[in-house]
Amino acid sequence: MELDFVRAKFKRREYVVDPAHILMLNKYGISAVDMAHAVLNGEIIETFPHTLVLGFTRDGHPLHVACSYWAIHDVIYIHTIYIPDDRWEPDWRTRKKGWKKR
Repeated sequence: MELDFVRAKFKRREYVVDPAHILMLNKYGISAVDMAHAVLNGEIIETFPHTLVLGFTRDGHPLHVACSYWAIHDVIYIHTIYIPDDRWEPDWRTRKKGWKKR
């Protein structure tokens, strides 16, 4: 999935967040605006099995957004949103050796 496609869908608010992860947003104090900001200004760091976008909140905190295209509904489906932890190198783009994908 191309980043321009994802961004265009976000700009038109054509995305759906997995209901279980809406609670995660609230738990970590991540607003929908911060999620959108991260995607609109971020970069794709992985493409399999989902597109993983690294972006930053408006306050500069790193944020990973895993998404895919849900063709039947013509929207971007947000599988998970999380603040990268110590499984990632300090650049937030690279997994540390020995850590597997979630």
